[in-house]
Amino acid sequence: MEKINSTQEYVETQKETHIDIESARQHLDNAPNQYFEAINKYSEEEFLNFVKKLEPIINFLKNPHSIASVGVGGGLELRVLYELFKEKHTEIIGVDLSKKALSSARKYLTEHNVRALLVQSSAVEMPFKYTNDYMDGIVLSAIMHEIYSYVEDGKIAWIKAIQEASMTLSNNGVLLLRDFAGPEINDLIEISFLDQDVKDFYSYFRERFRTFDTWNKDEVEKMKDKRNKQDDYPILSEGQASVIMPFGTAAELMLHYRNYVSDFKNGTIISFANDWKEIDERYLIPDPDSDAFCPMSPEKYKEKILFHANDKLKQSGYKFECVKSEITARPDTVNEIKKYFSIKHKNKTQEELLGQITSKMELVFKKITN
Repeated sequence: MEKINSTQEYVETQKETHIDIESARQHLDNAPNQYFEAINKYSEEEFLNFVKKLEPIINFLKNPHSIASVGVGGGLELRVLYELFKEKHTEIIGVDLSKKALSSARKYLTEHNVRALLVQSSAVEMPFKYTNDYMDGIVLSAIMHEIYSYVEDGKIAWIKAIQEASMTLSNNGVLLLRDFAGPEINDLIEISFLDQDVKDFYSYFRERFRTFDTWNKDEVEKMKDKRNKQDDYPILSEGQASVIMPFGTAAELMLHYRNYVSDFKNGTIISFANDWKEIDERYLIPDPDSDAFCPMSPEKYKEKILFHANDKLKQSGYKFECVKSEITARPDTVNEIKKYFSIKHKNKTQEELLGQITSKMELVFKKITN
């Protein structure tokens, strides 16, 4: 465990289901230094925007003893939580399985005089006792798709992370979960590429998505969700400008291109980088209880969280309830994607479809006495 201005000791507990996260740990620690340098270049505007994203947790946690943020990134989320709760003397804890991420966050937090405890662990192995009524809040912000993407069995890891959060929270504890909102439909759509750069990216993406080319071959072989039939992006012939594919498949492509452009512009990667971290991530999570790879809609996502959390809690005298479910539209992202792609569906408009996949899902759950 790595600490910043804290003497609080934590005791790891044994969990009944072990998930191998070593490959994921190595992958994140091998991420280019430029990646961690770039994510720490936050503007004041970004800080204020993130305050708005996390403010809802204040409505459900009045005087929390401790709040844990899983996946520290560059440290911005921890800084925001510290500012939101510092008058309540709440212990802010950052959990990450990457030493490199923790080191980057430590530097950022020190520069901004933020008191926080940093712990090397993961959402599938929460390092806090289940019985001490200590952890009043947990934030899983844009991390669940990474948990799914980087371990041997992503569906089991997704379930385990939800159950770990439900067991770790104290009575009346709150889980705030934010991530990509999946599409409501997965019908076939026609997607057109509006310039040559987008076409070139399509060829790069269809060859590299979920192939884990930078991983050790033995580790890749363990991955249950690498490429699957749903990921068979059609070949784009010379002179061709459009293809037909399921909307969920197209959504992964468009969202990845948007992030690729952003990473390229801020200097995180070079053109068609072999070590681009995002290329192996699946942003839109499929139903963990199904063999299909159709992305979960926000309503299905909420339903699955409640099912698996309450299945874990059923013998404990507690239950999970959803106290807030919100989809936040991002029209700027819609407009950005429209610069590069055009999509057609038999009875849905382009605006409606793009709105589904560019929105962010915000779910708040509370652990209460059953």
